[in-house]
Amino acid sequence: MFLPAKNETAIPTGEAVTRGALVVEKPEGILLVPPGLALANLFEEKLGVRFLEVDLDYLRANLPRLLIEDLELLESLELQEESEAIQIEMEGSAYASLCSQIKKQTKFAARFGCPLCSAIAITLARTTHHPIVIEREDVSEDTKTTGARYRMLPG
Repeated sequence: MFLPAKNETAIPTGEAVTRGALVVEKPEGILLVPPGLALANLFEEKLGVRFLEVDLDYLRANLPRLLIEDLELLESLELQEESEAIQIEMEGSAYASLCSQIKKQTKFAARFGCPLCSAIAITLARTTHHPIVIEREDVSEDTKTTGARYRMLPG
């Protein structure tokens, strides 16, 4: 996960990323382990696939069952693909309260999301083969509904 020093969408490539650097100079920022990495890896394990080898149709068909029935993290999930973005609507998220609190505590939360939104971003990045930016993450006041919009960057 890349957190830029300035509000920009450029992402680092090459040696800094592959050698596991923490601080990157071009573009300036830091690389961190995303909060949802372990959860995204669990998704792959439970589904018995590598997200790098499937497409969005596979996710649309299998991610809801995984998150609702198998892991019981949600009550419902809708995934809608737009031109260069993916919209996710979730109801009854086990992470909604945490997501809401994280968002209130720091403005950086919009960049990396709660563990579930982060895991979905990682899943989307692996599946689409594009860097993903969490554009927005909204939790209803009653924490029953969570919406997130993920934008695919060229890559």
